[in-house]
Amino acid sequence: MDLARKHYSRSDVKKEIYEYSTGRWIAAESKPAGDRRIFFRYWRSGEPIVFRRMEDVERLFREYGWGRIRTIYATANVYRSISATEKFEDPSNIAYTSPIWDIDGSIEHWREILVVARAIVDFLDRNGISKSVYLLWSGEGVHV
Repeated sequence: MDLARKHYSRSDVKKEIYEYSTGRWIAAESKPAGDRRIFFRYWRSGEPIVFRRMEDVERLFREYGWGRIRTIYATANVYRSISATEKFEDPSNIAYTSPIWDIDGSIEHWREILVVARAIVDFLDRNGISKSVYLLWSGEGVHV
């Protein structure tokens, strides 16, 4: 079993992805085809990929192949309605937005990555934002 499948098969990982992604538009990045990055944003039926049930996380892998998907992305915006692509283009449909800082690096420099993350968290804290701040490891970096 490859590393991505092993990771995404874990029930705690699927639960975390589902809970964060509810109300958001999903994109799944495939392993590269040469120099091209490939993203899946629609179910094979043509509807935008959204997770309405936790089982939809696994459905994504069944539809596009366990061996192909390497990363799952969700929009920063949470939408009031996720029924059609046009809904994502309507600013009045945005319920709220989760600003995210993406700190890229390499696993060898994880300490430096955490120093940068700490600087961002400290800045937010000094400006009254602390209860809704969280860190997520993402590949070889961190999202704040």
